[in-house]
Amino acid sequence: MTFLRATPRIAAALALAIGLVAAGAFARAEWRRADAARLLRAAPEAVIADADLMAVARAIAKPAYDANCAACHRDGAGDSTRGVPAFASGGWLYGSGDVYDIERTIAHGVRSGDPKGRNLADMPAFAREKPYAREKIDPLSPDDIDDAAEFVVSLSSGDADAAAAARGKALFEGRGGCSDCHGGDGRGDQAIGGPNLTGPRWLWGDGARETLRDSIARGHAGVCPAWDKRLDPAVIRGLALYVLDLSKGRGRAATNGKSP
Repeated sequence: MTFLRATPRIAAALALAIGLVAAGAFARAEWRRADAARLLRAAPEAVIADADLMAVARAIAKPAYDANCAACHRDGAGDSTRGVPAFASGGWLYGSGDVYDIERTIAHGVRSGDPKGRNLADMPAFAREKPYAREKIDPLSPDDIDDAAEFVVSLSSGDADAAAAARGKALFEGRGGCSDCHGGDGRGDQAIGGPNLTGPRWLWGDGARETLRDSIARGHAGVCPAWDKRLDPAVIRGLALYVLDLSKGRGRAATNGKSP
């Protein structure tokens, strides 16, 4: 009888607890929506200048980054064994570190199949009979590839065979067409994702002759997925700001503020 008398009280207590949990969840959801709206309404420059809004951006972005991006871009350091670019101020593969540039890359990807993605150039495989699918480019002989690699060594370290580097320079600027993507000075073209060949950071390999020859011979065409169909606009904006933070060495700062 005591148990039966207690049951309505227990049921009422449970109902109250469930109601409080549901109310708390609803409040948190509303909080998240309000944070997302604030982040999207503000100009990126205003967010960067506002410590509270940057905390919101980090809190929104970090779970998405850890779930979707960190497997390749762990801590923003990159991985030159897989052609994963580092996030580094002054050394962007696409754009110049503007939040909208970063946001575009996240949203539409690189060679992702998205018509708005970054897809203007690949690295030809010069050892193949048909090095490039986009247009006709003549292959290079093994000696040509050695010379082209030697020229890149001269750009990055200066410790190169002068005669081989001179021949490589002629290839770079002439029938190899390398300067079209990497610039006449080898510093790359951020409009199309042409990597800087002067070091010290490398998209692929370590700048050694062997890895340079391999890149010239085999070519490269790295892929980054498009996230605009999978992530909310506020998350993509937060990720762009978080990536900018990583480029400045701040991305692993504490995510104080409102949790998503």
